[in-house]
Amino acid sequence: MPPKNSKKICICPECKKEIKPIVKYIENVKNISEKNILSFFEYENNNIEYTDFLDSSFCIKTVQSCAIRVLLQSLSKCFDEIIIKINEKGIHFLKVSDNNILFHLKLDCNQLEYYIINKKDYCESDESDESDELNENIYLNFNLKEMKHILKQIKNDDILCFQKNEKCDFWELNIQNYEKNKSSSYKFFNKINTIEEIEIISKLFNCNLNIPFSLIDDTIKKMDILEPKDISVIINEDSYLRFFCEKEDKTQSCENKILFNETNHIDNSFRIIIKNKYDFEKFKTVKLFIDLCMCVNIFINQEDIIILNINVANLGTLKICIPPIDN
Repeated sequence: MPPKNSKKICICPECKKEIKPIVKYIENVKNISEKNILSFFEYENNNIEYTDFLDSSFCIKTVQSCAIRVLLQSLSKCFDEIIIKINEKGIHFLKVSDNNILFHLKLDCNQLEYYIINKKDYCESDESDESDELNENIYLNFNLKEMKHILKQIKNDDILCFQKNEKCDFWELNIQNYEKNKSSSYKFFNKINTIEEIEIISKLFNCNLNIPFSLIDDTIKKMDILEPKDISVIINEDSYLRFFCEKEDKTQSCENKILFNETNHIDNSFRIIIKNKYDFEKFKTVKLFIDLCMCVNIFINQEDIIILNINVANLGTLKICIPPIDN
């Protein structure tokens, strides 16, 4: 095939006809530009040597089996594997997904029926006693891909028990049901040698909205049919939250407004204007967790990340943090 600008005439040896260059115009598609999600936080990466797991022990029980099942099933659609941190404050999980979304889980030990770490019962401990040293962190490997079938076995009236004995290199998940006189136990070898831990310092937001989850779900459904690349989140002076998107060729658009009232309000004393743009597919991630609670808290600033704060029943919260698109 001759070059595009070639003046030389090339003849096909078989048909004896001139071979003309084929010109194709390829549209330059702009990639969505957004900051790395961790650039919005102050954080530290620490490699923690895994040496104390064998000597550690814990026993954690909860009757909120449905919430835990939905939480882990939803996370399994975002991650194949996560690392759970257990300490005297509760259960934690912090990880950035491959598509640059930060997930931050905090479950409070005081909301669990049974919470013993290294033989100390933190459900009954006095929080005002500051003489106690902080408990060492215990890290558990949750292979969500392999646990999918196990999670399906958990029923709403079951009691979940996560436990580990001293000198064991595995931990257990027990599914108990005393009314039906049955229990099941699954053991997991803890495949952790080192871990990179991200410690995020709290970030302040001057805009906090409490929105019924159904309204967010409705907005996403109405916009999804346009297959938009991004979604604009706007807080207007006239007291409404506005979502806007359009088709890639800009032939169609969709706008959804949510008026502020007693349950939807700006948590400050003055009106501000917020207008940020986010990747639509990332924003849709919140739909995975719609069965966990009735409302979602939205934390947002001008030209900043958006944090979707979801209650995990009454156990704690899951934060989904999405970076904005550079305009």
